[in-house]
Amino acid sequence: MNVKAVVKVMSFHALLHVESARREAEKYRVMEKELFRMMGLILNNRNLQLDQKILAVNPDGPELCIYIGSDLGFCGAVNSSVAGKASDGASADAIVMGKKIRRIPNQIFFTERENIEQRWDEVMEILADAVHRQKYSRIFLIYNHYHNMTSIECRRVQIFPIDMNKNRNPEQDEEAVDLKTVEQGDFVITGDATNMLQNMTLTYLGLEIRMAAVSSFAAENIARRNATTDSLKKIEEMEEQELWENRKERSQKAFKKVIDSFIKKKSRGSD
Repeated sequence: MNVKAVVKVMSFHALLHVESARREAEKYRVMEKELFRMMGLILNNRNLQLDQKILAVNPDGPELCIYIGSDLGFCGAVNSSVAGKASDGASADAIVMGKKIRRIPNQIFFTERENIEQRWDEVMEILADAVHRQKYSRIFLIYNHYHNMTSIECRRVQIFPIDMNKNRNPEQDEEAVDLKTVEQGDFVITGDATNMLQNMTLTYLGLEIRMAAVSSFAAENIARRNATTDSLKKIEEMEEQELWENRKERSQKAFKKVIDSFIKKKSRGSD
């Protein structure tokens, strides 16, 4: 088997996975942006603010941490960096996605990355405990964030309660929603506004986890691509070293033949 050819294929597949994850993340980002705008429109309604129909959070509840890693190896320290954040939420309940992450304390749910879609309803039920039943005070996402082809970062991000102002500065983030541009009004909502906001929040949290999962997948493949690139360099260095040694050996043999021939000629001349 040609090891170099296999490594090249692995590197190429890693790049394909990065591009696929990037396109998928863009779709989720568009949905998140529109949903955030709708939630801002409702929360800016003065009637709801006066009636105190806002999302309630239990400040005394435990925290929930969602760890997203990978199922496969050969991607550097992306899994250990995520698992290393476990000490930040040692007393929190934990959701773990990815079999390469070592067991996290207080783990209440585990799934392999490839099975997330099949078990998505179970994940959403846990999130519903926080939104509808106020079980958790805060929810954190711990994952590797993909910035670009040369930069990934292990993040611990709070996604619940939703901070409607944090990191929403349009001057710093072109994807941000400027809540100052969201209309404020006194419109009346028929039906249960609180339940509607809770359902929208639940959808929002789901989108945040999906975006983190695809970003983590991209980061994983960037690390894998870097590893394969380093491996290719090592293989090429070994090939160059082997070529140099072969040339050296051939040169030594040729030189030895010249010396032997010279010695034989000298011996015949002395006779």
